[in-house]
Amino acid sequence: MLRSPEETFFEEQRKGGWASVFPGFYDQLPTQTANRVLRKSTEKAGISEAGRSLFFHCHSVVKRDKAVAERLSTFLNLYGFCRNISMALVIAALVLVVGGGIRWYGGQIHPGKFLWAGAAVAASIGMFYRYLKFFRQYTLEVFVSYPECG
Repeated sequence: MLRSPEETFFEEQRKGGWASVFPGFYDQLPTQTANRVLRKSTEKAGISEAGRSLFFHCHSVVKRDKAVAERLSTFLNLYGFCRNISMALVIAALVLVVGGGIRWYGGQIHPGKFLWAGAAVAASIGMFYRYLKFFRQYTLEVFVSYPECG
């Protein structure tokens, strides 16, 4: 459904559908940047098409540069954190919904738990968007840095 940024960076810009739900995620690389990446990868490794193999090649080259490696590490930590928090909030919402609606042993329904569950779902959606942003930025950093690295 979302596809990986290493593919969407080199495709024509999408309109409507998922691109309207996830704005910015389907933006493509500037044409000149994409051409520079593909030109260098064709010369250095014989990779002339976008995809996972291009990303792996570019990643192995750019991570040798200390400044780029630190920046990639930051994006990796940020997108991992956002992904994990998003999933934890979904699980917390499920626990709150189940716990708020159970009447075992004479318990009562707790409407406040449903409000907290809704807040957890809303926060989870926000963190999922942040995850997508940092995931995309990680891949963008690889491709933008690649033409400048050894």
